[in-house]
Amino acid sequence: MSSNATHILTLVPALSPIAGPVLAALITGVGGVLLGKHLSDKSAKEQLKKSVTLEIIQQRIRLAERAVHMVHRANYFQIQHERLEHARWFSRPETYRDLTNVFDELKLQGDFTLKQWQDRFMAEEEILSIYKETIEATAEFAAVANLCGLYFGPRTRNVLDKITKGDHWFLISMEERGDLISSLFEEMYDT
Repeated sequence: MSSNATHILTLVPALSPIAGPVLAALITGVGGVLLGKHLSDKSAKEQLKKSVTLEIIQQRIRLAERAVHMVHRANYFQIQHERLEHARWFSRPETYRDLTNVFDELKLQGDFTLKQWQDRFMAEEEILSIYKETIEATAEFAAVANLCGLYFGPRTRNVLDKITKGDHWFLISMEERGDLISSLFEEMYDT
C-alpha cells in the first residue's frame, strides 16, 4: 500500500466512529459500481456477439433457400438449353438441305421454306425469351454463389468452385447438387 493510503486508513478511526463505516460503505459502493459497469460491458459485448451470430445464421438460411431453389431450377434450364441446341442445329441451312433431301427420297409431302422450317422448331421470340431468362437466372446464381462463399465455410466454397468452373451452372450433376445442399446445411450453424 502507498503511504497516503496507509495514512488515510490510520486517520479513519480517529475521525469518528461513524466515519469508518461510511468510508467502508463508500469504497464498497464505488467498487460495486465499477464491478457492475465491468459486468454490464461484458454482458453488452456478449449480447452484441449473439445478435451478430444470429444475423449471420439468418442470412445463411435465406441464402440456402435461394441456392436450393436455384439448384432445383437447374433441371428447367437444362431442358431449355437442350431445346436451344436442337433449334440451333435444326436452323442451320445445311440441316435444312439434308432433311429436304431425305423428305424427297422418302416422298414425303411438305414444301417448307428455310424460315418455315426454322419456325417449326422454335420461334425467334421464344429463343430470345429463353436466352433472357437464362441470363437472369445465371446472374442470380452468381450472386447466390458469391454470397454463399462469404457466409459459409470451406466445404461450400469448394463445391461452388467445382460448379462454377463448368460451362453452365445449370449443367451440374446430381452429385454436385447433393454436395452443395448438404454442405450448406452442414455449415449452417458453424460460427
